[in-house]
Amino acid sequence: MSFISSLKARQNAYTDIPHWSFETVHRQLLDQWESLFQRIEIAPDTPEPYKRMFYTALYHTMLMPVDRSDENPLWSDAEPYYDDFYAIWDTYRTSSPLITLIDP
Repeated sequence: MSFISSLKARQNAYTDIPHWSFETVHRQLLDQWESLFQRIEIAPDTPEPYKRMFYTALYHTMLMPVDRSDENPLWSDAEPYYDDFYAIWDTYRTSSPLITLIDP
């Protein structure tokens, strides 16, 4: 993925995933998410709809902030650049502490 160009997206793919195989990458991503989800224990008798809501919310919590290093079309810098597009109002009370606890 790239916010600059399709050529940059291709370069990023070759750099970030030199062993490209859809099946391999898919399995690695599933393993990463499963590892994250296993860090929080849910009571076994929790109804399935509540589990689904919880894991969906956890997934959305972990989507941002995003490392956008080398992806700003306005300037080039070697320093890491993290960004997000949602409002950060009150995330310090909810999302930030959760991320600190489960994925420091």
